Amino acid sequence: MNFNDIDLLTYDKYTFGKCIRRQREELGISVRGLAKNLNISPVYLSDIERGNRYAPVKSKILNGLIETLKIPDDQIDSFYDMAYATKGYSEYSKYLMENRNVRDFLRKVMKADFSSLEWTYINEVLDDMLNNRENKDNMKTKVK
Repeated sequence: MNFNDIDLLTYDKYTFGKCIRRQREELGISVRGLAKNLNISPVYLSDIERGNRYAPVKSKILNGLIETLKIPDDQIDSFYDMAYATKGYSEYSKYLMENRNVRDFLRKVMKADFSSLEWTYINEVLDDMLNNRENKDNMKTKVK
């Protein structure tokens, strides 16, 4: 299964659980086996798969799912998006409320209605900025 192929606009509280179940079954892993590996109860895992519970909030469990279900690196962001969608993307709310510049940026972005190509460019610029910041931090550490 490819987590990148699932349309973000179709996510609902059941999507994450269905995908977990599908991937688990494709790998031939039982509910009990996966639950044991994650150190959670099989009932809890079953509830997640049926959409009766939100995706786990503990990164240890999410990271365990990624590892055990062999989620490829290029699909991890989609995996997290799907997990957070079960909670209405609540992990972004606090950050948005604490950072006015982020809210202003999002308003501008929504008005701009960027194309996919423009978003690719924006992401590349951001990656360059982050790499430059990382390089500067590394240089500071070497100088000290």
